[in-house]
Amino acid sequence: MKGSGIEYDSIFIVGEQTEWGFVQMADEGDSLFSVAMNLTAGDSAGFYFITIGWWASDYAQYREIVPEECDFSVEYSSDHWSGDRGIVVPEENITFAYTWSSCEIPPGYNPVEEINLKNQGIKVCPNPASELLSVSWENPMEDGIIEILDLSGKLIRSHKFQGTMSEFSFDISELAGGVYLVRVYNENIYGYKKIVIN
Repeated sequence: MKGSGIEYDSIFIVGEQTEWGFVQMADEGDSLFSVAMNLTAGDSAGFYFITIGWWASDYAQYREIVPEECDFSVEYSSDHWSGDRGIVVPEENITFAYTWSSCEIPPGYNPVEEINLKNQGIKVCPNPASELLSVSWENPMEDGIIEILDLSGKLIRSHKFQGTMSEFSFDISELAGGVYLVRVYNENIYGYKKIVIN
């Protein structure tokens, strides 16, 4: 919130995990706010932050504008709003940290539990894809799993690899066209990437 230029008394989170209700975040001081939630592992959810706690006719002027490069919902189906952040819930407890209307991690935070694929040098190509999908990463990963999920978090495909690898390719030609999440993880690394399949 620092330097955002917005005026606020409280910050709320709104999204699928709150059933689109307003949940007030705890003011931690120094322009930091927090909220704790119990979510089911494997679920994905869209959300955003807003400075009012009700559905005003002009609510859009109070919500954050999520930059396109971290907009989880750009390719959502027509029953979702665009301009939302998003998470995919892993098995273990984690901390996610965000800066208002930005894709940057808040200064002083390094939430190692949330491994962003882009920041880890992980690439998915081509994107959009239609026949073969290649997932690669800068730092070799040992004994990992690559999964494809739909936007509801339902597991569509899973591929395990053993040994140390920095790239994995597989056939996706039988998958229906649409937007999916590619999830990559092992004991130490976790992350996801949105893809479009034609």
